[in-house]
Amino acid sequence: MQEATQLLRDKTPIYLKDNHIMWLSPETKTCHICQGKEHLAANCPRIQERGRNEKRILKLSELYKKKHVNADNVGTIYKKAEAINSRRKSYLDAAKGLSLRTTNVSPDNIEARLCHLEKALGTIQVVLEKLIEKNA
Repeated sequence: MQEATQLLRDKTPIYLKDNHIMWLSPETKTCHICQGKEHLAANCPRIQERGRNEKRILKLSELYKKKHVNADNVGTIYKKAEAINSRRKSYLDAAKGLSLRTTNVSPDNIEARLCHLEKALGTIQVVLEKLIEKNA
């Protein structure tokens, strides 16, 4: 316990393969995107920057198509714009994709899953019985 409090108080920078290591208390909230303690994920600059870049790429792609630009990076811009557009789905498209995935399950696959679940439940039952015997 004393070692932990000493680590939390110590402000000397620690690096592990060019990565800065910070010791924080469990109560400290951090951003799960960049691991910064200054902000949370909702306000992460990385997400905001990505959104601005995506808008810029989509605008460039539209402009290149409109003006029939022939440059070295046109193919790259088109590919990036296509990838951005393919990630953006409406709620309806996402729901349709989910229903298609659940209907394509083969009977063999279902039986294998059920067999696996039965084995897992059997193991859980044995462990619970042993725990009950220990406490009795």
